[in-house]
Amino acid sequence: MIVHANDCDSMERENAPVGPGDVVALVDGSFFMHRTYHLAASGDPARNLRPSDGFPNGAIRKFCERLLGFLEAGFGGTRPSHLGIFFDHSRRSHRSELFPGYKANRPEPPADLEALKPLFRDAVRAFGYGCIEAENYEADDLIATYATAASARGAHVLMVGSDKDLLQLVGPTVFAFDFEYGVPGRSGYRPARLFDAAAVAAAWEGTPPERLGDVLALMGDQTDNVPGVPGIGMKTAAKLVAEYGDLETLLANADAIKQPGRRDALLAHAETARLSRRLVELERNAPMPVPLDDLLLGWPDPDVLFPFVNAMEFSWLGRKLGQLYQVEASSYPSDPRFAAPVAGSGAAGLQALRYDAVLPAEGAPPFASDTAHCAVSAMPLSMAHIDGWLRFDFRSPDLRAEPGQGHEGWKIHVSVDPGRVAAAWDAILPIVAEARLQAKVAGPALAGRLGDSSHRQAGKMLVLYAETAPDVGRWRAVLTRVEEALDKAGVTPGPRVAGDR
Repeated sequence: MIVHANDCDSMERENAPVGPGDVVALVDGSFFMHRTYHLAASGDPARNLRPSDGFPNGAIRKFCERLLGFLEAGFGGTRPSHLGIFFDHSRRSHRSELFPGYKANRPEPPADLEALKPLFRDAVRAFGYGCIEAENYEADDLIATYATAASARGAHVLMVGSDKDLLQLVGPTVFAFDFEYGVPGRSGYRPARLFDAAAVAAAWEGTPPERLGDVLALMGDQTDNVPGVPGIGMKTAAKLVAEYGDLETLLANADAIKQPGRRDALLAHAETARLSRRLVELERNAPMPVPLDDLLLGWPDPDVLFPFVNAMEFSWLGRKLGQLYQVEASSYPSDPRFAAPVAGSGAAGLQALRYDAVLPAEGAPPFASDTAHCAVSAMPLSMAHIDGWLRFDFRSPDLRAEPGQGHEGWKIHVSVDPGRVAAAWDAILPIVAEARLQAKVAGPALAGRLGDSSHRQAGKMLVLYAETAPDVGRWRAVLTRVEEALDKAGVTPGPRVAGDR
């Protein structure tokens, strides 16, 4: 049973070494980053935009609300004394060197999420939590290393996330926790879960945590592209490990297995099983960029926290924090670093787009530059022909213009059936002219150069440009008219390519 830290005593104590009586919470920040991004994308679009400029701050807002929850309520009633938040440094790790196919089956993350990633880390720092990552290591490896160190000092450890690999670490003083997910009564709902060794065994066909890596190696993992042994699933893997004790003993005795299918698969794929075992094994001696003792949980510095919250225009969060600190959030300045948080970040594949045809509307703003070096932020919108749109700061073709000195505007990709491009153009031309848009017909080569996989299309599509609007709502109305005109003309969206949302 997990021991609770002494209420809020850790908030006032000196930076004493981690030891018995402490509860160290180790949070998979990469997991929560993706979860809040997708929660925001599925929510009310109007709540996902910063009021002043339409910047998509919904995922950051939900992430910050979760960070505040860590501080106020802890995890399922457990109040930690120490807390660190861990991120994957990049998509590659030392496992990619062992097996180049590791996670290679995953699609590229959405460009708008990539642009937001620095802000998730900024949010962690604003709340005063340890923000921890290390080159060549995944968040799970760092969590395993810190968990091992804290447990060795007699502290209790609570690993927070949903990655099954972390369950290998569960033991007498190490636990795993995942928050409630979804809405009760609806499909996909899952209650909060606390895993001790008994809960791990119950969830994995009787497998104890210390043998879970052997089961994972045998069954493989499609999500991470861990190969495993063909034809062996969780139940069979758990049964074999229970019978033989561990993977190596099983492989050494594979020729004695009576079932020919299992025997032949294990004999043929023994080395693949050993490779898979190395891939699922967590590194427990990774670097520790932040000392364990420095993870002591305390209230954030208001001179750092409030300027971040104000810049992001999180009004509810500002009021809530103001009540906790007994101050007015508005009495603090807005941190100018976050006024344009994705400026200069760019987006892969969006720096040198060329088009097969340029069809500018009369009087449209001059966005016809062949080369666009830009800052980018994505605006969520879900329609049949339009799946979000992008706001850009277009700089000059020689890339020497500073942000804000080029042309600002919206860039909208409109998916249409390749055989109906002319009909689509005729249908939207009146709207293009009235709204003073510039339109282009993008050729097939564009599909291979767009950085945001959610907009990749086979065949041709239309690309619309517009001057920055005084409010986001106006452009939503314009795009709704575009969608309606295409539907009325009987123009269907173009086919999605593999990997698209």
